[in-house]
Amino acid sequence: MKKIYITFLFAAISLFSSCDDWLTVEPKDMVTVDKALTTPEGYTSALVGVYQILQNVYNPGGFVMGSGVDTFANIYTEPSIGFSQSLNSAYNYNFSDTSYDNSSGAAFLQMYKAITNLNVILSSIETTEVLTAEQKNFVEGEARALRGFLHFDIWRIYGTAPDDSAGTSNLILPYSLEVSNEFIPYLNYNDYFANILSDLEQAKDMLSFSDPIVYYSNELLNVEGSIEEYEDLGWYNRQNRFNYYATLGALARVQLWMGNKEQAYEYAKEVVDAQNEDGTRKFRLGTSTDMGNTDLALFVEQLFGVETLGYDDTSYSSYTAHCVNSEYVLNQVYPSSSDIRKMNLFTTLTSNALVYNAQISLKYSLMSENDASAYKNFPIIRVSEMYLILAETAPTIAEAQTYYDTFANSRFDENVTLTEGNLQENILNQYTREFWAEGQIFYTYKRLSLTSLPFSGQEMNTDKYKIAIPSGETNRDL
Repeated sequence: MKKIYITFLFAAISLFSSCDDWLTVEPKDMVTVDKALTTPEGYTSALVGVYQILQNVYNPGGFVMGSGVDTFANIYTEPSIGFSQSLNSAYNYNFSDTSYDNSSGAAFLQMYKAITNLNVILSSIETTEVLTAEQKNFVEGEARALRGFLHFDIWRIYGTAPDDSAGTSNLILPYSLEVSNEFIPYLNYNDYFANILSDLEQAKDMLSFSDPIVYYSNELLNVEGSIEEYEDLGWYNRQNRFNYYATLGALARVQLWMGNKEQAYEYAKEVVDAQNEDGTRKFRLGTSTDMGNTDLALFVEQLFGVETLGYDDTSYSSYTAHCVNSEYVLNQVYPSSSDIRKMNLFTTLTSNALVYNAQISLKYSLMSENDASAYKNFPIIRVSEMYLILAETAPTIAEAQTYYDTFANSRFDENVTLTEGNLQENILNQYTREFWAEGQIFYTYKRLSLTSLPFSGQEMNTDKYKIAIPSGETNRDL
């Protein structure tokens, strides 16, 4: 039987258990591990450490967004070898290239490093006496949700497409459930996804009564110290944390990937229907007014986003952060001239190194550390995706039309009459328009097993959709 050996695992464990250091970066709200898990605040800091790791993974220039996953989708101009060997290799699925392999390997390492730290937290919770029952459910729910979410994203990159029968029986990827110096065994699709669902469903149950976001509005929770009963900062800024509704959103994604449309519909609907005590929506669709008020990435819609520290690409020179494409392609993506995404999220840059008069995304242009005007959260799950899931999974075409129209009207997009024959095409078009530069488009192509990539025409098959595991983490015969 083949098993995987995570070469960085020992380093991650020793880093977490050292009396001197915890993570490679130790900001002011992190403490050394010998103290971290002996107080409620210590568990908050432990989770902060995981989010610190995720900042290295989920950012516009990171592998899971611009420099890898978006590039797999071929939605941007093909980068030349001279400009970037790694990006060119990702674009052309040349996984043997060393520079690409290093980039992929670094992201793979960081994601499992985060999972390892989550496992330390979860292991400690089993015996801790410093947390109340509510606190235990809160911390364990958030940690389990993150663990399930990260494993799902690892599969969406390196695992098989939903219709690839090899994933049913072949051993594909490891699911890390505990801190151990043993080899982590590969699992097949059924066993791997059973673990994802177990983590997310247990998290849902725990967070359903312990997460403040269930009881209070995001506006209130985004003001630290605003609620007398919540003193620890971990109770606040829940859109920056994997909260109850993010867990529902992740479950909707997973069930849709698995082809379980009824379950995906139920989870997405709970998110969309969620209300505050005053009857307002917990998560509303963003508007052109929001974008005009510097919320270009629509923080108002985010079920979960990763807060950024120190991000800056104000020169718009980065291929990975600002997503070069041609005006011709842009007009194909956004055929409606009134679409607020087209009007607010792109501009022309004549000096870009790849394309003259390049069209570049402005989605993250106000997230510079020195720009105080915008929310600094990279979007990971947004309520707009829940509307599209509802349109795709609704039991009737009439209900699908209602959810589609609500979403499209918020974007001032053109009206479309949905039919059973054109539903999937229109959903695909909206995923491309909506999640440009967010790392989600390739996953949609993979979920639907498109036989060619829409922008480049590159032919695809099940083997190509299964992105090669980095060479440093490949399995060995034991």
